[in-house]
Order: sequence, then C-alpha cells, then structure tokens
Amino acid sequence: MKGVILAAGLGTRLYPITENKPKHMIPIGGKPLILHLLAALKSNGINELILVVRHGENFTRNLLEDGGKFGLKIEYSTQEVPTGTASAVESAEELIGEEEFLVVYGDLLLKEELIHRLLKSFEEHGEMVLAAVPVKDVSQYGLINSRGEKLMKVEEKPEGIGGEEGNLANAGLYVFKKKEIFKAIKRT
Repeated sequence: MKGVILAAGLGTRLYPITENKPKHMIPIGGKPLILHLLAALKSNGINELILVVRHGENFTRNLLEDGGKFGLKIEYSTQEVPTGTASAVESAEELIGEEEFLVVYGDLLLKEELIHRLLKSFEEHGEMVLAAVPVKDVSQYGLINSRGEKLMKVEEKPEGIGGEEGNLANAGLYVFKKKEIFKAIKRT
C-alpha cells in the first residue's frame, strides 16, 4: 500500500511561523514534523510515499529527496493551486497506481497505533475508511455526516453546526480503493 501525504497547504492559521516554511517543516522535538509522520508510516509497512506539495516548494524536496536515506521511496506531485483535499489527492492519481492507498495530512503528529487501527479497519470493511475525532466546534474542521458506519458527506468548515447535527470532525487520515475514490472525485 502506498501513502499519499498532503503537504501543499498554505499554513495560514500558523502565520507568521509559516511565512518562510511549510507547516510540516515546523520542528517538533528537534526535527521537522514530517519526519515523525514518515516514521509512523514506515513502522506500519508504508514505505512508498507520494508527497503532494505546492508549486515552488523546495523545503520538503531538499530534506527528503527520494526518501532513500530514510529507507523509503518518495515521489512528488505538485498541486498547482491549493484548493482542497480532493484536488490534492487527484494530483497524485497517476503516481498511485492501481492499489489501495492511505492519505494523510502532512501536518499531523500521529501515533503509530492510530495508523495501524485504521489499516486494520480497512482490511475488515474494505471500501474506504477515515479517522474522525469528536470536537466542540466543528466550524474549524470538516464535519463528518454519517449513518451508522456509512459516510454520507464531509462538509468543510460549516458555520453554525454542531450539537444536534454532530460533532465528528475529519481527522485527516483515510484509506481508499483507487477506483472508487477517483470516481467520486470526478463527480464533484
């Protein structure tokens, strides 16, 4: 299974920290955040990665190169205009191949166990899985609308919603079957 790391965002909520470097390059525990993410993915057997970066972003390429020094294989895809998760994933379509793939936001600090649980859930349920987290104010996140275990819709940063409508936010970690997700992306 390949991993797709979405790292093309503008980082506006962390400005001015992100004025000169992307969010995923901010140091946590003495090293860039993205290195923690790479280690968590590698420990779960995800050794082939595609990093979606924005046009002209060289910090990531200069640090990670082809991934060899980390025991990984890394390819890059460019999201010309950062217009959201679906277009970022779509920009990596040709590199993904025909297999299932994991998608993760590049600015997340995740425990290896969370990735393991998501992969196990995918093995059991098959089509698509995503991680969600309960929050008090969903207006800063993607609201997950579901019926039981079936995802109905993800509404990005809704205003005035919560409580009765739900409080599960998109946690930025997914596993997809290629064929199904790209059909859905092309419909949007």
